[in-house]
Amino acid sequence: DVNGCYNGVEFWLELKVIKGNSLQLSKFQKAWIYERTRVGGKVFVLARPLTGSVLKVFEGSNAIRGPESRYPVLWIHDPGDWLKFYRLLGPAGDAGSEIPFPLSSNYIN
Repeated sequence: DVNGCYNGVEFWLELKVIKGNSLQLSKFQKAWIYERTRVGGKVFVLARPLTGSVLKVFEGSNAIRGPESRYPVLWIHDPGDWLKFYRLLGPAGDAGSEIPFPLSSNYIN
């Protein structure tokens, strides 16, 4: 998992590998995400299919609900798409236009 901070906005990424469209979270992961988001924390689930390289980003509060509410808020196809992720963080996350470090789906296994 990843704890990050971008332009003063802290966030957490729960990293998952998914089979098909099935995003599985343990009851402990769901409880942690619930408590963190309840007090204003920014939590996302970053999921990569077992086969393929497209990353799916789910908002934490939606990821802990039933499968019918699990729709990605973002698909990351290439490193430039990370700018879209930083914009999800809110106004402070919009401040920069540069990716703070080179990221690609190849870095996440």
